[in-house]
Amino acid sequence: MKRFQMSTMFVFMLACAPKSPPAGFGDDVQPVTGADGQVAELAGQEAEVQPQGPTPEEEREMLLQKANKAMALLEMEEPGNAQQAVELLRELESELPGEVAVTFDLGLAYEAIGDLPLAEECYRRATAMDPAFSPAWIRLGRLVESRGQLSLALQIFRQGIEKAPEEIDLRIAEVSTLLKLNRFDEAEQKAKGALEINANALGIYVNIGLIYISKNKLDLAKFIFQRALNSIDGAEENADIHAYLGRIYYLQNLLFDARRELQRAIEIDSNHVAALVYLSQLYLDNRAYEDVVPLLERALKYAPDDVAVHMNLGIAYRGVERFDEAELEYKKVIELAPERLEPFLNLAILYGDYKKSYGAAIGILEKYKAFPDADQDMADQWIADLEKENKRAEWLERRRKKAEEERKKREEQRLLLERLEKQKQEEAARAQQEEAVPGEQQEEAVPGEQQE
Repeated sequence: MKRFQMSTMFVFMLACAPKSPPAGFGDDVQPVTGADGQVAELAGQEAEVQPQGPTPEEEREMLLQKANKAMALLEMEEPGNAQQAVELLRELESELPGEVAVTFDLGLAYEAIGDLPLAEECYRRATAMDPAFSPAWIRLGRLVESRGQLSLALQIFRQGIEKAPEEIDLRIAEVSTLLKLNRFDEAEQKAKGALEINANALGIYVNIGLIYISKNKLDLAKFIFQRALNSIDGAEENADIHAYLGRIYYLQNLLFDARRELQRAIEIDSNHVAALVYLSQLYLDNRAYEDVVPLLERALKYAPDDVAVHMNLGIAYRGVERFDEAELEYKKVIELAPERLEPFLNLAILYGDYKKSYGAAIGILEKYKAFPDADQDMADQWIADLEKENKRAEWLERRRKKAEEERKKREEQRLLLERLEKQKQEEAARAQQEEAVPGEQQEEAVPGEQQE
C-alpha cells in the first residue's frame, strides 16, 4: 500500500449550546395535576430523570476518536484497513458536511484502496470547500501527474498558489513538476522566488540542487546541498539532501563519499527510492549483483513503475543467473518506456550471451533497428556475429546429436553382448546340471538274487 501524508488535526465547528432549552414551568406550561385536579405534591419526591443525548463536548470527542481511528488505520498499512478507513470517513463526512479535512482524508483513503477517480473527486471537492487548503491542491496535482499529465498538474499547482501564495509546499510542487518537464530555467527562476518567501525551505534547496545536476553544474549543485547541511535546521536528517549529494559524488567519481552519503540517506529513510537506485549503481559497477537485488526489490515496492529500478534489477537478476526474471524486468521497461533503446539491447545480450537463444536475440535486434536513433552498423555487426554463432551452435548441436547417437549404439551393442554372454553362461550351467545325476543312485540288483 502506498504511504500518504496525513492531514492536519481535525478542527470541528460544533455548537456549544444544547439543542433545546431545559424543561420548566412557564406561561405556556401547565402544572402537573392529580386525578382530582389538584396539583400533585412533589415535595420529598425525586423527579424521574429523563435520558439525555451526548453533550456537545462528548459529540466532539466521539468524532475526534472516529477521525483518529481512520487515520491510524491508514498509517498501519495492513490489508483491509484502508477500506475500514473509507467507511469511517464516509460516516464522518455525512456527520460533518463541509469539513474540508474529512473530505481530504477520505480522498487519501480512496487513494489507498486504489480508487483513484473517487480520490480525485474528494480532492477537487476539498479545494472548492477551502481554496486555501494547500494539501488538497498538492494531492490532486500529484494524482494527475501520476497519469503522466504533467502540464495539467502544473496548472493545478499554480491554481493552488493563486489561492494560497504563502504555502511553500505548493511552490515546491510547482518547481518539481517544471523539472520533470525539463523546463530548467523556469524551474530555477521559480525556485529562487520561493526562497524569498521561505529561505529555509529544504524542498526548494533540493530542487535547486536537482536543477543544477540536470544542467551538469555539479559543483554548484554540491554547493547548494552542502550549504543546506551547514545552515538549515533539519537538513542533516533529510534523506533527499544526502541521496542527491551522493549522486553528485558518484558522478564526480568520488565513490567513497558517494557511498557514505547514500548509506546515510537509507539510514534516514530505508525506502528512499533514489538512494536505493543510486547505491545499486555503485554495486553494479563492481558486479556485486547479490547486493543489488535486495536493494532494488525493496525500491520496487514503492516505485513499481520506475524504469530505472526495473532496468537495473534486470541486470542484477542476470548477474545472479535468474535469467527468466531478468527477461521479465527488461520487458517491463519496454512496456513502461517503449521509446527506450536500452531494454532491447539488454534483451539481446540476455538471449545471445546467456540463454544461447540466438534466433530470439536476432529478432530483438531487428526491433531495435526500427528506431530512428538506433546504431544500425553496430546492430548489423551484432546480428552477423549472432548468425555465425547460431550456425556454429547448430553445427555443434548436430555433432552432439551424432555423438549421442553413436554413444547410444555403442551402449546398445554392449548391452546386447552382455545379454548374449549371460545367455551363453546360463545355457552352459544348465548343460552341466543335466549331465550330473540328481540325488543318490540306487544299487543295481544281481540277477537270480532274491530281493528282500
